[in-house]
Amino acid sequence: MREMREMREMRENIEMRENIEMRNVKAVGGEQRAGGSGRQRRKRGRQSAAAPPERKKRKRARTGKSGVKRFLRLLLTGKDNETYEITRVLLFAGYICFLAFSAFGVFGLRRFDPLDFSIGLTGILFGGAGGIAIKAKTEPGEKNDDS
Repeated sequence: MREMREMREMRENIEMRENIEMRNVKAVGGEQRAGGSGRQRRKRGRQSAAAPPERKKRKRARTGKSGVKRFLRLLLTGKDNETYEITRVLLFAGYICFLAFSAFGVFGLRRFDPLDFSIGLTGILFGGAGGIAIKAKTEPGEKNDDS
């Protein structure tokens, strides 16, 4: 009796496996093949998979510099993008120092006053903009006809 039950369970397991394999039969390139185990499918997939498409390489700036270096150069130079301006460099350095000291105040001293922060930042930005505007007439690159 016990043996018959085991035989019946084995037969049911075999039928279940065959049904699963029949469901996994897929048409691949005009031919049919059974699904098989997960490991076999992955192995077949690796063998028959096409090579991944190549990524297009981004064209860098003609100067050969990276994006950050190019951004900083454009930020700190005048109209000709060659000559560094002292006002822009000092404005950038002052802004970075201002943010560093503010971060120290927030994380180090655990004190932060948004009103003082905004007043200080406004002063730095307006002062730098005024300095750049005053220097704009002497920038190389474009000829000014203010004679």
